[in-house]
Amino acid sequence: MRGDGRAPVLLVETGRGRGGSARSLSRLLSGLDRRRFAPVVAFHSDGHGLPWVEAQGIEVVPIARRRVLHPGENGAGLAGGSRAVQIGRFLAIEVLPGARALVRLIRRRGIRLVHVNNQLLSGLPAILAARLCGVPVLCHLRITRPLTRVERWVAPLVDRFVATSRMGIECFRASGIPAARLQLIYNGIERDAYDPATVDGEGVRRQLGVPDVPLVGVVARIARVKGQRQFLEAAARVLAYRSPVQFLVVGGTSPPEAEYAAGLRAYVETARIAPHVTFTGWREDVPEVTAALDLAVQPTAYWEGFCNAAVEAMMLEKPVIGTSAGALGEILDQGRAGIVLPNNEPDVLAGAIFDLLASPRKARDLARRGRERAERLFTLEKTVADLECVYDLLLARDGDPVGRGTRPGAMGAPAAGGDGRRAA
Repeated sequence: MRGDGRAPVLLVETGRGRGGSARSLSRLLSGLDRRRFAPVVAFHSDGHGLPWVEAQGIEVVPIARRRVLHPGENGAGLAGGSRAVQIGRFLAIEVLPGARALVRLIRRRGIRLVHVNNQLLSGLPAILAARLCGVPVLCHLRITRPLTRVERWVAPLVDRFVATSRMGIECFRASGIPAARLQLIYNGIERDAYDPATVDGEGVRRQLGVPDVPLVGVVARIARVKGQRQFLEAAARVLAYRSPVQFLVVGGTSPPEAEYAAGLRAYVETARIAPHVTFTGWREDVPEVTAALDLAVQPTAYWEGFCNAAVEAMMLEKPVIGTSAGALGEILDQGRAGIVLPNNEPDVLAGAIFDLLASPRKARDLARRGRERAERLFTLEKTVADLECVYDLLLARDGDPVGRGTRPGAMGAPAAGGDGRRAA
């Protein structure tokens, strides 16, 4: 504990700084009670930095990263040699140097809790460092798949896991993580920043030169998993029967997805829909961009850990179409707060887009139910309160309780959250 009574907490972000995990981290830190917790962020990547975190006056410590290696199942993903050699190379090149640096940081700052904001393997240096220093470890698992064999080896080193969906809870329990070490905490969105009464998208329309026609968009980083190709194929089908409609693809591209992004632009030209499609690139003004849409689409191709963009659209009272991949169906209440479709089905997606554009009353009803659900389950206040309870639990076990009672509405039992039901 610091001299001012605050508990120093190290939060480790291993992504590139512009994805959903970094955005969720920034939101968490904006609501975290600074009277009780003193956060320090270790940015373990070679990406763009964490501007959202730095803007809050929180110290960001860069941890040098040599290469991004993912052993995966049975060590797949590391070049050459037997499985043992591959994993040994992963530990020597990727894990141990990072762990040594983090041990020094933990001891120098008197860190009392380590929170890994991404996944098990990318967070392994922090997990090992915490164990070497005798500090409890919390790990966010922002995925909806079972753990790989290597991840299952690492899991016992973590004191507590946070899953962002019930589907995630089920996957992790099936992977052997006991329910007592799992906590469901949905990502939360700032209600004020996504208030449909105050956020105006007209300026974005004017800036992009979008005419006064229906605007359908996908807001997500450009990546195969996000399904932009399926979105554009659906757009081509819609435009074959209904015009005018404009389609918006919002999101930046990381180097591993550059070829995929180039393929999207090539498809737009080949399909002859370029006049009806706008690629915006990375945007900071996500609330305004989302407010400009008449219909928000999340065409996730094969899994989705959560989907902040879907909740942002719901909070802005926009009708949402998503796929059944990952947690989207759960977010959209299995079709009661949005349209849920099978993934990788452009024809089906095109039909749903066409149907909502032709049925304004249905679209308004979905949008209203979506906002009601977002306000009930996906607020930043609830997310922060639930996570602070987990912090308190782990600090108390470490003999370092932080003096304050549970916030109203905060979670209680393990593997509970959201609507209050157990994640059995």
